[in-house]
Amino acid sequence: MLEMIRMNLRNSDITAAREWTDKAGSELSKGGDWERKNKLNVYRGVIYLFRRDFKAASDLFIKSLATFTPCDLLTFRDFVFYTVITSLVSQDRVVIKTKILESPEILSVVSEVPFLYAVVIGLYECRYKEFLENFTSLIDEIKVDGFLNKHLGYITKNLRMIAYKQFMMAYRSITLHSMAQTFGVTMEFLEADVSDFIRAGKLSCKIDKLNQYIETNRLEDRRNPIYSSVVRQGDLLLNRVQNLSRVIDV
Repeated sequence: MLEMIRMNLRNSDITAAREWTDKAGSELSKGGDWERKNKLNVYRGVIYLFRRDFKAASDLFIKSLATFTPCDLLTFRDFVFYTVITSLVSQDRVVIKTKILESPEILSVVSEVPFLYAVVIGLYECRYKEFLENFTSLIDEIKVDGFLNKHLGYITKNLRMIAYKQFMMAYRSITLHSMAQTFGVTMEFLEADVSDFIRAGKLSCKIDKLNQYIETNRLEDRRNPIYSSVVRQGDLLLNRVQNLSRVIDV
């Protein structure tokens, strides 16, 4: 069954791979050694990778890092690459620090993929110029990868969006010139890129083209949930007062 999963994954037949995964999972639930269970977790992660469910893939890959064995499908270097990419796109900063940057398994292959570590540390430590300087190497790697190449646009756009959002959290407003210098890109590229994310509803900010600065709406975003909560609690209180008044009238 595991061999059928591997064969279908190599042929990109995800439907068949998922069917065999379900069968293998059913058999292993009756009893099986840890090595086969670990392999199945990695295969499931690859299926999630194909389906662009990066959070589920990342969770399974991180879980399997210390006990990785399915070298018949992936090299450990490639497995680390998938773990880092899926985690960057889907996990929060706490997971990135504890499960990626501080993982001895990942650190053991850093020298084999130096640009990947530079991307991670650049994003985590807010060294955005370093982050984007290594982006070309990251793109080139994804382009030739059979499992990731169809997600190239999604991955690169989301990583840039995460970087922009993280940078803007520290500011109420920032000039385009200053932000472009921080990221090491031209103002024209930055304005066009940020505008695309704003139109898509991915970034909560607006661009003042006349004065060449970006104004964030994060303060307003925090007020909206508070306002909604107050309204809900107010409605609940009014209902209770009305119920109490009926009891008193009776």
